[in-house]
Amino acid sequence: NAWWEVDLGAVYNIDEVRLWNRTDCCTEHFANFYVLISDVPFSSMDLNTTLNQAGVDSYLVTGEAAYPTTVSTIRTGRYVRVQLAGTAYLAIAEVEIMGCTTVNLNGNNNVNFQSSESSSSDLAKELVAKVFPNPAENLITVDFKTPADGEMQVMLMDARGSRLYQKEFYASVGKHDFTIDISSYPMGSYIVFLRQGDSRKVIRFVKIK
Repeated sequence: NAWWEVDLGAVYNIDEVRLWNRTDCCTEHFANFYVLISDVPFSSMDLNTTLNQAGVDSYLVTGEAAYPTTVSTIRTGRYVRVQLAGTAYLAIAEVEIMGCTTVNLNGNNNVNFQSSESSSSDLAKELVAKVFPNPAENLITVDFKTPADGEMQVMLMDARGSRLYQKEFYASVGKHDFTIDISSYPMGSYIVFLRQGDSRKVIRFVKIK
């Protein structure tokens, strides 16, 4: 299983990974592959071992890569690997990883997409959010504070980036909260993604039972 890997040098919020196939020839050599992301180094070059490594999210792309193929990830990561699902040569024209540095604001799984160093006055202008309880069983509460009036987008995704829930509404400046019923979802890791204007938040939580 041929592979390509990059160490970003630090843990970043990764919104998406964009992959370009070659245009001159050999497009069949960039097909049926996984995008693998981890906060810590991959422990093996073996695909099955990596797929089962704790903390690694995998995103399967079937068919040939396009110009580009965009994989929505919405998670943190430092190590990004592209690995073929089968045995063949791997030919990649370009990989682009979209995201920003992370900041933990108060220990409640808050992630700040804007800056790796923020003053208290800067944080007052940011979108702040948390999810509780975490771990959760049947319901989660999304609690957030907006620095301005504007349209808010909320998405709930599983660890592979599949969208399970989406909510869009107008949020005035101030504190808000709402609940999401997760009782029908299987146990596992999930992601709540919030966006208002240029501000974004990614919060990971675990569903138990």
